[in-house]
Formats: sequence, C-alpha cells, structure tokens
Amino acid sequence: MNKRILYLIYGIFALTGVCISIIFGLFVWMFISRKKRLIKNSSPIFLAEILLGAAISLLSIFPMALQDDTYSFHDPSMNLDWSHLDMACQAVPFLYSVGFSISFSALFVKTWRLVKLFNNRKFKRLRITDWMLVKY
Repeated sequence: MNKRILYLIYGIFALTGVCISIIFGLFVWMFISRKKRLIKNSSPIFLAEILLGAAISLLSIFPMALQDDTYSFHDPSMNLDWSHLDMACQAVPFLYSVGFSISFSALFVKTWRLVKLFNNRKFKRLRITDWMLVKY
C-alpha cells in the first residue's frame, strides 16, 4: 500500500478518535452539570442519546478503512479469505444507520414535544416530561 494512503488512513483514524473523545467529554460534562437549569431544560436523557448516536455513526469510519492489497486478478490462488472485508463492508451501513436512527429519534421526540406544547388550542397548561417521551 502506498505510504501516502496509509498516512491518510492514520490521520482519519486520529481525527475520528479525537471526535469520539470530544463526544465522551461532552457526555461527562453533561453528567457533571446535570443539575444545572440549562441541562435540565435540555432533556439530558435525549442529549445523551444524541451523543451516543453520533459516536456510533463515527465508529462506521473504522471498518471503512479496511483494505486488502493481496488481491490478484491473474493468480486466484493468491486471494486469501476475505470474510473480514465482507463483514467490514456490512458493518459500515449498519453502524451509520443505527447511529443516525438513535440520534434523530431523540431529535424527533424533542420536536414532537414542542409541537404539542405550541399547538395547544385551549391554552391549558401541558406537562410533558422526559419519561413520558421515552415511551415513544
């Protein structure tokens, strides 16, 4: 494999690791300041769910970089078992779609709560708690 490509892959791995570390740091910060009004009003359960989904989506980058240089069009006996590459190719869309679904389900539930609160025709006071939304 070309050294430039290898350095590019390592750089992408490092950048992905930094992003996952930032997500972990945000989760720790959110947990430490969960008693503050800003975090309480932002639904910490769903904030954690958004962070989890983002981290899972970022994990799809690692199997994307798996490559095999041993393929030979001329000598099929050189081609080794490639089942790990097949699993990596299947893991990429799975990880990304699971992470996307987790993140956006939290965003949709939070948006649904706002729609319910602002489309209140009778102007009566509604209380929609986080635990009520977890059911959805």
